[in-house]
Amino acid sequence: MIRLRIVAMLVLGPAILLLLPAAALAQPAPVSTPRPPSEAKPISPGIALDLTPDTIPVNAVALLGVQVTNNTPDDATGIHVHSTLPAGVVLASDPVSANTCDGTLTAGAGDSSFDLSGASLSRVSNCAFQIELKGTTAGHYSIPVAASSDQNAGPVDASYGLTVAAGPTLQSRVLSDHVAVGGKTTQSFHMANPNGTVTLTSVRMSERLPSGVVISTPSGLTGGCGGGSLAADDGGGSINLSGATLTAGESCDFAVDITPTTEGSKLIYCQATAMSNLLGGDCAFTINGAPGQAGTPPPTGTAASSADSARPNPIGGLLALAFGLATTIGIRKFRRAA
Repeated sequence: MIRLRIVAMLVLGPAILLLLPAAALAQPAPVSTPRPPSEAKPISPGIALDLTPDTIPVNAVALLGVQVTNNTPDDATGIHVHSTLPAGVVLASDPVSANTCDGTLTAGAGDSSFDLSGASLSRVSNCAFQIELKGTTAGHYSIPVAASSDQNAGPVDASYGLTVAAGPTLQSRVLSDHVAVGGKTTQSFHMANPNGTVTLTSVRMSERLPSGVVISTPSGLTGGCGGGSLAADDGGGSINLSGATLTAGESCDFAVDITPTTEGSKLIYCQATAMSNLLGGDCAFTINGAPGQAGTPPPTGTAASSADSARPNPIGGLLALAFGLATTIGIRKFRRAA
């Protein structure tokens, strides 16, 4: 029985296949998968930028790295990279610090632009160069860079933000610049962040008092600044602020009492800084230690005050009395003789 079924299938198999519809025998059509946008044909050249640091003091230098890439399967020729810097930023005194690109790189000290022309890259390769930028004016700037090639006339644009910051301002004064030795006067400090968009960190202020002036005891320290630490020890010789933070436009105030210990004029100097090497304002003024210690009588030889001259003088009174008696006796003797 089993043998008959197998034979029937072998005999009738071709006939059964002939009876099947043509659509059942056809191979399925291949399905086309669209290329995702991220897999679009790469454009050459591509550029990538890096700026270190991206915040600098006025007249300091930042390093701009420019990487030029050819990600296509073909060679790229006639590569041109150009940047026109915004006002307030120029090329440093020695602007080109490194370059692995061929072609001609033009960048002069103090210029407001740099340019790479005539460069070429083989398929799937890159080159890079570094340019030193100097910030001459406080502010926030966008550094633009554009690249093109013979194979891609339309420029590829990129940009990087650079912030040039001004240091903290500092104002300081004393309540009185003439103080008796051993007396005291109050020195006040006012600091501010003049930047409109930049927060100043690591704000510091230091003042080392000259010989002949010390911090009063007690110091009379008042106020504060940006969450920083203020140090002004009783009888010490320095006033220091460290670790403060001032947001854009923020200011702070603090004060300390100081005492001259010797006579004469003393020069006091203080300096504010921020971040790693950002110089701020400073102060310079004199304080004069007046002769004599506060609260003591005037030294010998000084003129007496009007109050002293009004006091009675017992010795002078006795002399006046003796003179009066002698005169009276003399007059009486004269009358008797007459």
